[in-house]
Amino acid sequence: MPDEPNSETSSPKADVFVSRNNQTHGPYPRDVVANWIGKINRFDLACTDQTPWQPVEKLLWPERFAQPRATDIPVTTTGLTGKQLALIIAVPVVVIGLLAVLVMLEESQKSSVSRSTDRSSSRPATTGNPAHDILLTQSPSGQATFLGKSVGEGCVGSYAYFMGMAKDKNVFWSVRCTNGKSYEVMISPDVYGSTKVLECDVLQLVTKTRCFEKLQE
Repeated sequence: MPDEPNSETSSPKADVFVSRNNQTHGPYPRDVVANWIGKINRFDLACTDQTPWQPVEKLLWPERFAQPRATDIPVTTTGLTGKQLALIIAVPVVVIGLLAVLVMLEESQKSSVSRSTDRSSSRPATTGNPAHDILLTQSPSGQATFLGKSVGEGCVGSYAYFMGMAKDKNVFWSVRCTNGKSYEVMISPDVYGSTKVLECDVLQLVTKTRCFEKLQE
């Protein structure tokens, strides 16, 4: 990782976060991060307060990665109970992007080599939900940061909780934000890692289900 800029080179307009080896650095000004290309891996992940995690080169020069937008992926409801169907009430959908998922998967495979045997054996190598598998490799703070970015709405994740998985491999997480709000995040098993978000107060009102509790079978 390049040396972080000192106070003389930093700018009050710094807005780019960089993630490397499961650690988040920043924020830094865009031009400072751009000057690091060649010193850091151009496919290290980066984001701003308005964008999801993605390769740093894609964030800085999106025109190089121009491609048709992926359409919203319909949610399969086969095998869900009535309560679980209510959990996927539509609110903002965040598509992580296939390229970012592949890069994160590569990083998680590298980091898994250094994990202790007892920790790696405590959960299966794969759950059938690629984005969820990647999220499980992150530290608790990394999981909260990732889910906060998925929520948007100014959410800076401070605590994450895995609620459970449905029969169709949709998984449900809770995330608490530093602004006091909490959300349920559903992650689809598609290759894009599509998400649906529901505020916890609304979730409890509509379904009588609470965030930060295991889902009932």
